[in-house]
Amino acid sequence: MLVAVEALGELSRIRKQYYRDRQSFSVEEMKHELIDIFVYFMQACMALKMDLEKDFLKKVKHNKERFAHLKSTE
Repeated sequence: MLVAVEALGELSRIRKQYYRDRQSFSVEEMKHELIDIFVYFMQACMALKMDLEKDFLKKVKHNKERFAHLKSTE
């Protein structure tokens, strides 16, 4: 998982250079880092034998119930 953190750090570096240092950035470089993160994420899910779709839908339901009170106050 450390490689995923490293790829996320690269995205952060690109963002910082753009916003703070006003340097241009390469969209292709950002895509490359995002794909790396996705690959590492999927590898972790497979290692845990997750049913990603099922677990995602379960989490969405949990969050809807958890934050339902916020929607009623809008």
